[in-house]
Amino acid sequence: MIPVLSRIIPLFSNPLFRTGDFIKSFKKIYDPSQEIQVLVMDDIMLLAGFAILKEKGFKFQLVFSFHGHSFKTSGKWISRVDKVLFLTRLGYLATKDGYDEFTPEVTVIGNGVDSNNYFPLSIGEKKIKRAQKGYSDDEVVITWLSNDRPKKGLLLFLRLIPNLLIKNPKLRFQIIGSETDYSFDDYRVTFIGRLPNNELPEFLQISDIYCFTSLWKEGFGLSLAEAAKCGNVVVASQNGGIPEVIESMPFAFLVSLPNVLESWELEIENSISYSKFYQPDFDKLKQFHCLESWENRFLKALEN
Repeated sequence: MIPVLSRIIPLFSNPLFRTGDFIKSFKKIYDPSQEIQVLVMDDIMLLAGFAILKEKGFKFQLVFSFHGHSFKTSGKWISRVDKVLFLTRLGYLATKDGYDEFTPEVTVIGNGVDSNNYFPLSIGEKKIKRAQKGYSDDEVVITWLSNDRPKKGLLLFLRLIPNLLIKNPKLRFQIIGSETDYSFDDYRVTFIGRLPNNELPEFLQISDIYCFTSLWKEGFGLSLAEAAKCGNVVVASQNGGIPEVIESMPFAFLVSLPNVLESWELEIENSISYSKFYQPDFDKLKQFHCLESWENRFLKALEN
């Protein structure tokens, strides 16, 4: 155990700075008389490089902060990793089950969202800001927000929209993150494109439902927490760490068969009914995956 860390070296992946370059730079500053902790951020190759360095006799604590769901490495160098920080307990269990021997100490630290930026509006504020965006009080606004990659499920979501509009003509859809305009000939579907992070809260705050159609094993799903903190009822895939992220939310609907359109239709319809009487709990949402709590957990994990 390192009670007081005299030197913490955080290392991030950089395509212009290869693993070998990191190792060479580390050797230049390495001082065996000091207690050193090397923190590798989400880079398996870099982690392997430092684990092999430990095998050669260099002494330091090696910590891996992993931002995905689970990982599997080749070789036995994983035994040289002292600690792994996971986003969810589910991610840790999935990783552990992939090894016959998994020896690092583990801390589940989750993730955090700034409650000063992501928070629900009062009923009056939400009404005013919705009107400014062209949404009426009797419409239900559904938001899709992510990078437009196949594993994020946008094409699946777009296939859902026509049937949902037939059943619920008062729906409005805002799609954020895609640079492609899929040209829905319907004023109720708006493609907003990519937005700077500081502009995202205003769109999430006027929304009623957030759909997270992820088709891969998510590590956490930060946008999911952001949308929930802004007062959205959420509908999400039962994939990766997602169930754990929203397990404390009574206003969340999980889709157990995320590749099946009918499963999404059912849960979205359930969420529409629920959203009509859902009132966000401001105090609880402020604490929900809050940034300050995450920062404290992260620092405590490094100190122990």
